[in-house]
Amino acid sequence: MGPAGPKGDTGPTGPPGADGKNGTDGKDGKDGKDGKDGKDGQTCPDGYSLQVPPDDPDALVCRRTGADAPSPDQSRNLLGLGALAATSMYRRLDG
Repeated sequence: MGPAGPKGDTGPTGPPGADGKNGTDGKDGKDGKDGKDGKDGQTCPDGYSLQVPPDDPDALVCRRTGADAPSPDQSRNLLGLGALAATSMYRRLDG
C-alpha cells in the first residue's frame, strides 16, 4: 500500500435533520402511598417505660412498668455506685 493521497474537497451540505418534536412527552407518574407511622420515640424495651426519677426531675430512665418506687436508701446506694464506677473509669484512662 502506498502513501495517502492529498485531502479532497469538502462535499455538499446534507439535508437538515428532523426537529425532534415527533415524539410524545412523558407523563408524570402517580403519587406514591403515604408511609406507615413510625414508633412514638419510646426507647425502653417491652414492659418498661420512661419515668422521671425522684431525685432528678431533669432526667428520664427506663423502669419496669408498675414497679414500686425505690426507697430513698436504694436511690442513694445506686448513686454511690455510679460515682464509684465513674471514678474507676477515670483512673483507667489516666494510667
